[in-house]
Amino acid sequence: MKKLMTVIIAAAMLLAGTDAFAQFSVSVGYSHSRTNFKALGLNLAKARMDGFYGGVTYNIPFARVGTGTLGVAPGLYVSYMMKPETNLYVVKGDISESYLTVPVDFNLSLPVTDGLRFIIFAGPSFSAGLTSDVKVSAIADKDLSESIIGTNNDMYDGLIAQKLGYNRFDVLVGGGMGLDFEDMIRLTVGYDAGMLNRGGNTLQINRNQLHVGLAYLF
Repeated sequence: MKKLMTVIIAAAMLLAGTDAFAQFSVSVGYSHSRTNFKALGLNLAKARMDGFYGGVTYNIPFARVGTGTLGVAPGLYVSYMMKPETNLYVVKGDISESYLTVPVDFNLSLPVTDGLRFIIFAGPSFSAGLTSDVKVSAIADKDLSESIIGTNNDMYDGLIAQKLGYNRFDVLVGGGMGLDFEDMIRLTVGYDAGMLNRGGNTLQINRNQLHVGLAYLF
């Protein structure tokens, strides 16, 4: 315990008197998601969706590296995505999804000029699906009843869910880069790849996403 306290105090003294401090931010942005459906190594479908996200982040600096600062930034985000006439392997239709995501990004912030900083970040994101609905326009699996055409179906609980075994939870790993302007506005772009198979039976489902964001720093 004494050694741990010594390290914490030393880190605090190292950061004291600099511009490194814990910082809260609010973000909004655009996201593009692609969900891949595979079975026996064969690509069956790729569902692409576009949407937006919003959330908060709290960046905690913990070390200096030259003129830069290392930090860790846990966050909490909600996202919503949709796409008409999407191929979901067993059906086609209009799909919409929402997610609650907790990213934990490690970052390196480097000064470029006065009022401008460059940021590199990477880390895991823990994601839980809140909703996933599809309004079926065509049946692509003969085992499904045609009575669901024209109806809204829950991808997590229902006839389609039984075929896909669609799992709400995922762990994504990714990274990106950004720019801070006047320690007030941040622009970011990043990419995350899903690590877990969200499908059941012999079906493999993985989701990847690209995101571009704008944040206000407090």
